[in-house]
Amino acid sequence: MAEIIGGTSLSGLLNRMNNNSYGVLLSEVVETITPIETNDTNTVINTITLPPNIGTIMESSINLRRILDGDGTYSTIKVGDFTEVGKIKIYGDYVQNSVDLPKFDLSQVVSLNTNIANFKFILSLKNGDEAPKLFANKDVMIDMIAKYGRKEPIPVNYLINQRKLVVIDLEPLNLLTEQMIATELSINLNSNKNVEVSRNLFTYTNYVSDADGNLVANPSYDLNELIKYISWVVTKPNQTMMKDYLHQM
Repeated sequence: MAEIIGGTSLSGLLNRMNNNSYGVLLSEVVETITPIETNDTNTVINTITLPPNIGTIMESSINLRRILDGDGTYSTIKVGDFTEVGKIKIYGDYVQNSVDLPKFDLSQVVSLNTNIANFKFILSLKNGDEAPKLFANKDVMIDMIAKYGRKEPIPVNYLINQRKLVVIDLEPLNLLTEQMIATELSINLNSNKNVEVSRNLFTYTNYVSDADGNLVANPSYDLNELIKYISWVVTKPNQTMMKDYLHQM
């Protein structure tokens, strides 16, 4: 006797939930498995009932990431900023089979032109314990909004899950820049002048002279420059770029 738990489409969905694509195990949230009557004596069909708080479970797990600290312990950091704003009902091959999946607010993601961000992931920039700032290519944003509109939440929720976010912590980068500035200013050239670097990647030093004529840095940060650099790093160079590079060498 065959046993079917949901239809083909729903089974695939539940399998994806079970392999922790959403950061939550199905076995942890299933409340009941109820038989459905059928005229086919060779088939047993069951329906799965999920608890009403599954959206809340997924919302927390979609934003929070566990990391291994240097002392061997784990800590949890917030890398996403997605709030549930509704549900989208997904049906299986049988009308009795359906599941409500959360729909998340995407307004916290900054949409950038392709000349700045040409990657296909969601970028999360953190500065220590501050709230993350999220960025995406505008084409990715348009595609995610369209999928929600077509009631296709699975690929959207998969992309915005903390497991798929590319996270960069700015705090150690800023600390390194401060150390570089101090080193640069400590170098005394033959002309009795300091090494003055106007920009380090995305940090502008904005040097001014104090009352004694010494340079003092007032750093400012341009995240667009950092995002452009990230786009360059993850982009496969085309033949023209490679030829230009080899010609310069």
